[in-house]
Formats: sequence, C-alpha cells, structure tokens
Amino acid sequence: MKTVDASPSPRSHIAMLSKIGYEFTSAVGDIVDNSISAKASLIEISFLNSAKGPYLEIVDDGAGMDEDELVRNMAIGCRDPNEDRAFGDLGRFGAGLKTASFSQARRLSVITKKAKHKVTGATWDLGYVQRVDRWALQTYSLDELDCPQLVKTFEDKSCGTVVRWDELTNLAEGDHDADLENQIAELCAELHRYIGLYFHRFISGKSGVKFLINGALVQPIDPFMREVAGFEEGPSTSLRSRKGRIEIKAYQLPHISNMTSQEIDAHGGRGAIRQGQGLYVYREKRLIVAGGWMGLKQIENLSDLARIQIDIPASLDHEWVTDVKKSSLQIPRKVRSKLKGLLNSPIRKSRKAYNFRGNLDEASALWNIRDGARDDTISYEIDFENEKLESVLEGLDVQKKRLLLDYLSSVSADLPLNHIYSRMSDAPTKIDQSRLAGEEYLNSLYEVFANG
Repeated sequence: MKTVDASPSPRSHIAMLSKIGYEFTSAVGDIVDNSISAKASLIEISFLNSAKGPYLEIVDDGAGMDEDELVRNMAIGCRDPNEDRAFGDLGRFGAGLKTASFSQARRLSVITKKAKHKVTGATWDLGYVQRVDRWALQTYSLDELDCPQLVKTFEDKSCGTVVRWDELTNLAEGDHDADLENQIAELCAELHRYIGLYFHRFISGKSGVKFLINGALVQPIDPFMREVAGFEEGPSTSLRSRKGRIEIKAYQLPHISNMTSQEIDAHGGRGAIRQGQGLYVYREKRLIVAGGWMGLKQIENLSDLARIQIDIPASLDHEWVTDVKKSSLQIPRKVRSKLKGLLNSPIRKSRKAYNFRGNLDEASALWNIRDGARDDTISYEIDFENEKLESVLEGLDVQKKRLLLDYLSSVSADLPLNHIYSRMSDAPTKIDQSRLAGEEYLNSLYEVFANG
C-alpha cells in the first residue's frame, strides 16, 4: 500500500470557500465575533470609497495580534473544532474570518497591533492565489502600507484590529441595478437590525460594546421586549452536564394592542413579531437561532406571544452540532423532551391573551360573533336586536325596513376579512375606526344624503 498527496489545489479550494452561503449580515457578524472575543469596547463598521471602488472596514479597539498570531489566525481552518474554548470565546472552527470574508470580497486584509508590539498586516488576495495556485499569504509591516488612512488609524491606538474587504462581490453594478449608494444604504439598514438583535446582550448596559455603522449608533433589540409594558416572565429551568450547563427561560410578549407604533417598528413590524415566536438560542450570549420552534411545534397565530430563551456554553458545541457559520444548530434529544414540557406555559398564556381580546370583541353591542361548534365555522353578523337599530326601524314602513335589513345583511356578508387580516398583520396601528363615530364624519354623511 502507498499513499499519495490528494490535497486540493489552492486555486480550487479558495474558490470553493468563497461559495459558502453567507448572507452579508452573518458574514459581518462572524468578524464581529472575533472583535468581541478580543474584548473590544468599540466596533466601527464603515463603507468607504477608494479609486478602485467601495470597500468595507471593521475597526475595533480589542487586544490585537502580533505577527505570529496574525499569520496563525489567517491560516485556513486554523483551529480544531473539538478544542475546548475559553469562556466568552465566540469562535468555533477558526475559519469564520476567512470564509465570511471570501463570501463577500475578493481581497481580505487584516491590519493589527498588540500592546507593546508593532503594527503588522496580512492580505489574502483571491486573484493572486488563483494565479499562482499557492497558499500565498501576503504579509507586511506598517512602513509597507500604502494607505495613509490606515496608518492614521493606529497613531493613537495602543492596540486594535482593522479588517478590510476590497473588491466587494455583494454589490451589483450595471444599468438595471440600483446605484451603489442605495445598495449600501440597504445593507447598512439590514446590518443595523442584525447587529442590534444578534448582539443585543453585548450592547446593553453601561459597560456594553458600542457599535457604529457608518457613524450611526446601533441600538439593542431585545426579542423578549422586556422594556415594553405587559411583558411577562415565565418558568425557567437548567440542565447540567459534565461539559456545561444549559439555562432555559420562558417569556410572554405583551399583546400587540398594548404596544406603541414606535415599539412595533423597533421590532420589525407586526409580521416580524408574529413570525418571531419560538426559540432563541444563545451561544456565549451571542444569538444563534432567532425564532421558530425547531420541529417542536408548528407556528400558529395564537402562540405568537410565546418565546423561549436558551443559553448554551461553547463547551457544548459538539452536542448541539454548530455549523461553520454559527447560523444553525441541532437540539440534543434529552433537551428536546425538557423543552416540550416548558413550552406549555407561554403558549397557554399567549392563547389566553388572544381569547381575552376575542371575548372583548364578542361583547360588542353591535355585532354577533357566532362560533359554530357543529360545523366548525365562525361568522360575524350585525346584531339586528341592538337598541340603536331598533330605534331606527321603528320610524320606517315595512318596505324600508326590508331594504335596510337587506343592506345590513350584505354588509355582514361582504366584510373584507382578507384585507383586514393582511393590514392587521402588517400595520395594525394604522387602522383607525374611531373617526367613523365622530361628529365630523356624521356631518359629512348628512351632507351626502341631504344633497342626494
């Protein structure tokens, strides 16, 4: 028996790495993971322009690296995923910096400075690697940097790191594409929400990490809406194992009718809030899974106020099968059974909140809401025995009574239920029925009939 070298060509391998399916936001998130692991307190993300086109910079004030550490971290797949991670280390495979960057740009540069060390830099240029077909990492010192702006960045820094993406592949150019400025604005808006949600536990508090995107401060987005009136905490539990402890806690969101339009917009709108029901899994406080029941139950409207927070340490990665992008995982069987029992309380409360709202509507003096238990149907009918209608009918002859009742029956039958449901899902606070009972509206009706 003999062995042969079957290692892939660098040209082919690096092309394959660039095709790993990162979204722009999750790719930036992987870089941010490194900054937080380096104890950064300020992370600035900026789209900038050069003679060769737009590029992205992510600048942090973390611990930085010396030359040996930089070269080691720029190596492809530089860490064993089975290696134990230090508490708070958001890394997993040691591949995120490179694979995330290659998915968005053809040139990755990292310039860094560790306390009491000189500035050092390294670049992966996909075009160069493909031409020479070698793992040719380019390294350089501060003196060799042909970028005055970067040199200035480190003048007042004792330590820190700059990650730069050049030759961006996530921006489209052409006659039928939005202009670059609009595309960048859209990416920044998406990134604000992503960072605000997935890193909200790092941003919150007086000593939280400060994020700036093109100079604008990122605000935390708490998926459990603990800052909104009506929020409720549910039961909690913990599971212990030799490798670490899992913390599980249930929450019930406030009903949408108790939220202001600003609070609804801050959480992505009514549709996003409804779809956000389910599990929120955190790895070392960093959100990995944001909503969905992961096969434990189906998404339904009556449970959209229920959310479960799950905290797992990095030491349990092998049990939860975290992927390279840290965008998905699998729940171990012993945890699934525990979760199913915990789901009952928040889901029951969510359904109770909706049933309470339904009962309030059902108590209306103008409508009959008939819930047919036999044929499993629901109908919304005008109450023909309400006092207002009876007083109107008293002054009419038989023919006019028949015409009015026929008209009201048509109003009941032709309620635009699909449109109401759609608008209630997308923009519930824009629906305003109060003006229809106002004096100004009545006067306008009187004018129509008087002129008719």
